[in-house]
Amino acid sequence: AELNRPSYLKPKMPDPIGIRDALAWLVSGPLRLSPAQLRDVMAERPKAFLSDPATAYAAALEVAPEPFAGPAKFKELLLREPAALQLSWNCDLTDPSTRGEEIHCDGKCVNCWRTITPRFL
Repeated sequence: AELNRPSYLKPKMPDPIGIRDALAWLVSGPLRLSPAQLRDVMAERPKAFLSDPATAYAAALEVAPEPFAGPAKFKELLLREPAALQLSWNCDLTDPSTRGEEIHCDGKCVNCWRTITPRFL
């Protein structure tokens, strides 16, 4: 019955323990989200916030550009733009000499801060 079905039509059952751990981290980890804040970010990006948010947070914070660098500024941005949790790359921080001459980026635009930062400002 699942043959020839697109992947988006084959949902995976979420792991209840993983969801519990994610919610616990969101409430008691560095973000310390209130119930209202948790509801707001979950309404916009549930998968991002329920699929190992601790790892996503660390990856996004590590490469966040200056206006959003640091835990306090990053949390402020997450509350306004929950999609920022999915940004785990910043080609402004990579070495341009590792790319070809015609390539202006690393090709990870879906997860890159460089492409979305202007919208956040």
